[in-house]
Amino acid sequence: MIDCEEKEDGLQWLHVSYSRKGWTPNHDDSIKVKRAFLGEDRYAYAVFPPSQLYVNIHKHCLHLWAKLDGGAVLPEFSAVLAGIGRSI
Repeated sequence: MIDCEEKEDGLQWLHVSYSRKGWTPNHDDSIKVKRAFLGEDRYAYAVFPPSQLYVNIHKHCLHLWAKLDGGAVLPEFSAVLAGIGRSI
C-alpha cells in the first residue's frame, strides 16, 4: 500500500506499507520496495517510535516514509571508510 498525506509538520509524506504473509520482510525486501515505490534518489526512513506509540495491525508489516520533495530530514550518516568503502 502506498499513500501520500500532509502531516503535522506541514510537509507531504509518502508512506509505503509492505509485508510478507508468513514472515517479516528482510533488508533486501525493503531495498526493493524503496526502489520500486519511492525511487533511487529519495531518502526513505523506517520509524521506530517509543513503545507506547506502536500500532501493530499485521505482525509482518513494515513501513517506509519519505518526503514527497525527496529531501533529507536527518543528517547524512554515511561515510567513506578507508579499505571498506561507503558505510551505508
